[in-house]
Amino acid sequence: MAPYFRHLTTKVVECPNLGAKPFYLGRAGISGDATLANVGSYDYLIPCADHGKMYNFVDVARYSGISFGMVLGGGIGPFQAYQKPCECEVPISERASNNFFSATGQFFITEATPGKVIELKAAGRVNCHNIFDLIQKALYNKYSKSSSPVALGGVFFLQNSAVEVNLLNDLPKEPYHTFPCFKEFQTTFKIEGPIIGTGTIVSHDPNNQDLVTQSFYCWDTEKQLTGHFENDICPDMANYTVYLYPARNILRLDKPYYRK
Repeated sequence: MAPYFRHLTTKVVECPNLGAKPFYLGRAGISGDATLANVGSYDYLIPCADHGKMYNFVDVARYSGISFGMVLGGGIGPFQAYQKPCECEVPISERASNNFFSATGQFFITEATPGKVIELKAAGRVNCHNIFDLIQKALYNKYSKSSSPVALGGVFFLQNSAVEVNLLNDLPKEPYHTFPCFKEFQTTFKIEGPIIGTGTIVSHDPNNQDLVTQSFYCWDTEKQLTGHFENDICPDMANYTVYLYPARNILRLDKPYYRK
């Protein structure tokens, strides 16, 4: 990754307290037993949203075998419950009215204990790809010949740049013989920094499991806006601190049957 940033360091460190500023997550760490869960598929949204594809966070956590900890990542809101997209632009913390998500989700389920993590600090991006695509590319170059993928989950803190994000703003209703562009059903907008985010990265997909190779959701530290991360807006100024931890297992649920 060094050619893609003016400044880059990676090392293994003790995880800072993620329950404190600036992250304010529900647990202090991301270590311990961990599973990356890849549920459903974007194929269940295109060309026509499949209203039968709704999943329960509680079930996914139970299938992971991890009974206590934290879930990082995100997915599509349960539009079946509201008959419209229900991803919220404003991050809120309240008692959930239900435990469901729709179509697809990528989650890092961890015991969330304090411990060692991979710390990556990067500043001055000089490539058009976003930082998580570049991390995924580095993992692919290192591990693509392996029969098992490497899966990571974690958090990031971005300073000195706004970000571009997207959210689902409409449900595809196209005839099944058409192939609409998914971006036509998304709203893209800007969030001013500093930015906090969580998500998952997978090196490669050797067993054709239709794995999403990277997905991060983020919000501003003032908790005014949130969305699915696309890229920083000021690459020269962007300053990232990323903490990642490897998953022991990958849990693949409800892969499309036609994905061989």
